[in-house]
Amino acid sequence: MKLFQKRQPQQAAKDPLLEELEAEYRNYRRRTALELEQANDAATRRAVLNFLPLYDDLERAPSALSGRGVPPRH
Repeated sequence: MKLFQKRQPQQAAKDPLLEELEAEYRNYRRRTALELEQANDAATRRAVLNFLPLYDDLERAPSALSGRGVPPRH
């Protein structure tokens, strides 16, 4: 049993299939992290772009109301 335990780590380190799987897993993690970051950026961009028209309306509202004789609120 000890012989098997000693040889297993040595074989695992030299196994090309295992090395390939580890490389694929590292690439998968890197790729999914990048995709998640890109999805977050896209969601932030959409949220800001959807908010901009409302922000513009809020910026214009005081001047539109002042022309109608409505006193500004502070």
